[in-house]
Amino acid sequence: QVRDDLTAQLATLKEEHGRQTSMVRHLQAELVEANQQLTTWRESPDNRPPMQNVVQRLPRDPRRYVLRRPDDVRYVVINHTGAAPGVPLTRLAEGHMPDWPGLLYDFVIDQHGSILQTQPLDEVVDTALPYLAEAVNIAFSGVFDEQTPPDIQIHAAGRLIAWLQAEFPNLTLESVRGLSEFVETTSPGRQWLEGAAWKEALIAAVRRASGHVDPSQVEEELRAALAERDRQMLVLQHNLDAVESQRRRLVDDAEGLRTQLAAKAVAPAPFVVPKPSMRNTTDSLPRHPTLRFERRPLNQISHIAVHHTATLPTIGPERIAELHVAPDASRGKEAWPGIGYHFFIHADGAIEQT
Repeated sequence: QVRDDLTAQLATLKEEHGRQTSMVRHLQAELVEANQQLTTWRESPDNRPPMQNVVQRLPRDPRRYVLRRPDDVRYVVINHTGAAPGVPLTRLAEGHMPDWPGLLYDFVIDQHGSILQTQPLDEVVDTALPYLAEAVNIAFSGVFDEQTPPDIQIHAAGRLIAWLQAEFPNLTLESVRGLSEFVETTSPGRQWLEGAAWKEALIAAVRRASGHVDPSQVEEELRAALAERDRQMLVLQHNLDAVESQRRRLVDDAEGLRTQLAAKAVAPAPFVVPKPSMRNTTDSLPRHPTLRFERRPLNQISHIAVHHTATLPTIGPERIAELHVAPDASRGKEAWPGIGYHFFIHADGAIEQT
């Protein structure tokens, strides 16, 4: 049982470590992008995120595009390029032609989080397909069927989408959709809505970039409070069961004493309290390798000190002995020779001499 408890505690620590690691990655991504802004890019006056316009470098047929008003934009469609991050944009554009007049992505975010504008926002291919005619298409460089985009890409996309929402009046968080939500395709990857479901991470990044409070934080706090309440209820139920078991044991003991008294009523004799059943674990519990308790005569004992372990009922004397023996500088506690209790009473009433 002690091993199971320690395993559960270790799993909790690993989960917390994972959350902290994720937060560190997000902060590192923001720091990397900030450094890129300082060394490579220059902020534009309309608060758009740093980006590089490569429209004129890519093959396209301008005769097959039509003008589009800002009010016509209703979606932000997320794609993945489906190619290795190092594949040139010109090759991607050539892959979309001649079926289309050029690259179908308006923006591409490379593996380093750099934003590349690949099409003018006031032009669109001449089609009735809503995920093209009524959308700004953003592609994440890479393939995300088995993994998710790195944090630096998600962070850059969050800033880009937040800026697009300010530029196009009909765009909201609900406007952000994957290409697979329009047509039968795996883009932007199988991890978009299932598995890691990185759409949630992208929406959270947009909220942060827009200065909004992420409701998932409130939800997480509520979930933690509910989990703590459930844990407390579990402990209380466990204690209640132990008390009921102890009550039944006391009733049985009282009945046994009444029987003994009735048998001795004819010839009364001095009553001696019998020694209760107990298990001696003195030599099996953890002890300090060099420290030893001082011996004392029994006539020096004048008090009985009653403690509670201040932990879950499932934590036994072995674990408590380890904690008592070990020094703890944070609490000013020195090492002890052994466990500080002479006896340990389990939740079910069993007694150990420690």
